[in-house]
Amino acid sequence: IDKNRYAPIVYSEKKWPLINELQPAVPVFSSGLESSRLNRISDKISRRTFNTSYSEKQLLQIIKKYQPDLIYVNTIVAANIIPVLKKVKIPFVVHCHELTSSYQSISADDLDFFVQKSKLMIGCSEEVCHQLTILGAANVALVYEAIDTDRAVNSGSKALRSKWSIPDDASIWLMAGFRHYRKGFDFIPEIAKNISH
Repeated sequence: IDKNRYAPIVYSEKKWPLINELQPAVPVFSSGLESSRLNRISDKISRRTFNTSYSEKQLLQIIKKYQPDLIYVNTIVAANIIPVLKKVKIPFVVHCHELTSSYQSISADDLDFFVQKSKLMIGCSEEVCHQLTILGAANVALVYEAIDTDRAVNSGSKALRSKWSIPDDASIWLMAGFRHYRKGFDFIPEIAKNISH
């Protein structure tokens, strides 16, 4: 990112490992709910008393301070940010990494809000883009997930083939990602059945 033109800030519900790599270059904020019992109690009290969450209040404060021109949401399963987006009226983009089975995690109204109000919906695969179009998204872009190919295991590696008793002439498919149904992990048996031997 050209720091002369853009001033990105990052908010994450949890402090994932990559956050540490971003932090020196980009201001990073986290709800702290995972690491602080006091924050979790404060969140419950805030939800019950004021019908707003701790993270929602925190996001609104960050937005007020930094006045962003655009908000990028890195998942469609992000119901917590929708009340914030409705209040601030700042244009937003949604990056959808999930298959339709994940849409059950947010309400129909929230899903409709994301689809109808986002300036752009980014899909991580042709299937995701197709589903977003069916849902009525007007502006959909396909951007494949990025992996560091330098760190990927060499499928021709003799050590790898030896460890798993894989014949030298067998093809190997490697997958990267979280082993969870919402990431399509349940498609592996179906894919394997359709691979010609």
